[in-house]
Amino acid sequence: MGAIKAASALQASTTNTAGSTTTSSSVNLTTAYYATILAKVTNGTTPPTLPCAVTVNVSADSSTWRQYAQQTAGLAASGVYSMAFDLPPSIMYAQVVFSGNTAQAVTVEALVEYVTGI
Repeated sequence: MGAIKAASALQASTTNTAGSTTTSSSVNLTTAYYATILAKVTNGTTPPTLPCAVTVNVSADSSTWRQYAQQTAGLAASGVYSMAFDLPPSIMYAQVVFSGNTAQAVTVEALVEYVTGI
């Protein structure tokens, strides 16, 4: 018998302008056994001066958020940076924040895949 899995977009592909912050929607993981967040940052043909940081925040109540993990994209022109964040079963809510890129915009997106039944 296989596991029951689901996936949903946390952040549809969008532009994070220079010096801005893009915060995804949150995902309710209270009934999930395990989750993985997949994020992607794509630089333009002119890369940012400072790279975009991807931060996963978690919460016990979906209102008070705390940083769980962070990864940073690179600075290559037209660079595409994929990142994965594994979340243990104890995480109840999660969201993704993209920020830190300067001088140039970047394209960002995130999705979550999770196990809902075994």
